[in-house]
Amino acid sequence: LLIHQNTVGNRLASSRRAARLRRQPLQYDISSLMVRSTVRVTPRRALALSNQSFLPAYLHTCSSPMRVALLVLLLARCSAANPTDKTIGTQIVEYAQQAKAALPVAGGGSLRTGKPSSATSGKRFVAFRVHTYDGPRLWNDDLKDRTPHLPLPQLWSNCTRCAVVTTINPPGEAMERVLRAPGWCLVIVGDRKTDDTPYNALSASWPQSVRYLSFEEQLRLPYDIVAATPSNHFARKNIGYLYAIHAGADTVFDFDDDNELVHALPASAAAAVHTAAPRVVRRKTSHEPSLAFVNVYAHAFGSRQMWPRGLPLDTIDDREHVVLVDLPPDEVINVAVAQSLADHDPDVDAIYRLGPQAALPLPWAFPKDATRATVLDDVACPFNAQAALFDHKAFWALLLPMSVHGRVA
Repeated sequence: LLIHQNTVGNRLASSRRAARLRRQPLQYDISSLMVRSTVRVTPRRALALSNQSFLPAYLHTCSSPMRVALLVLLLARCSAANPTDKTIGTQIVEYAQQAKAALPVAGGGSLRTGKPSSATSGKRFVAFRVHTYDGPRLWNDDLKDRTPHLPLPQLWSNCTRCAVVTTINPPGEAMERVLRAPGWCLVIVGDRKTDDTPYNALSASWPQSVRYLSFEEQLRLPYDIVAATPSNHFARKNIGYLYAIHAGADTVFDFDDDNELVHALPASAAAAVHTAAPRVVRRKTSHEPSLAFVNVYAHAFGSRQMWPRGLPLDTIDDREHVVLVDLPPDEVINVAVAQSLADHDPDVDAIYRLGPQAALPLPWAFPKDATRATVLDDVACPFNAQAALFDHKAFWALLLPMSVHGRVA
């Protein structure tokens, strides 16, 4: 085993012994294991490592080549200090043999990386709790009365339905169609790149139903989330959500500036469901998993080759655990969020977009004879922020993540 010692540092410069070792590399042969490595170690560290009780714990934190190099270095130093002590030498030889399997195989082999994990096995990821947060909660009893003391936005006198969008583009057809929806108001959240001029003009033309929040005006709002939200980021929509809720909205329409309404905008999420002959997706039996995923694009909307972004891939074709039935006329079901389907460019993932277009076509239009509302009852399916209605009881679910890339949010 050949070790080149590189003793770098101001503390080592004053050590004659370190200088001597730097000029004379140590050479040892252990179990025919050859590795080339650079070891940086101070005299104080070497003395601490020579303690047998500390040695195993430290070496477990090192990479395999570095681990072997340190072991042989310590063997040389400890043997010089204690020539009759064979225990350390025996430990090092055993450790070196264990590390041999983790080193590159001669002839261009690869490193062993241990057992496959759920990140590389192709199996669904399973989360395990490793930490519990016991600190203060944001919405605890001490903070419940905070919002009424903030200055309320002077916006609309009786606008309980509000659409929210963030944009860096000029006003387009998507916003025009929302403006023409009776009983709806619109909050437009700008960003650093947004040209304020056309939106200030739009707000002035529709003073009772349009509110444009420029980037500078957002900084003056009394919300802590403003300072925490990055600029040029999709999550600036969160500021618009808070503004609409603060002004008294009971329903929020969350949409993108390139998603144009095809039909009239319903008054609420509950109204959207009950006006479209709803069906229900349920688990077949109570013995099914407590959180069963369903591909609603395939199962309920006539698009068997398609799946929504975020759906676990092993559930794309799973039809065994759920059943689609008509909602009985006498059954009352509470709905708080209604996601609209998007024709032309639906929200699919990168795997779909990179697949063969003959099998996974884009653009795409959902069959019009299969667009009855579908309610998820104790099953799950991903939805998005492109065109979704949120009623008051689901406002907590509006929050978009701010610590990830804007495309992920």
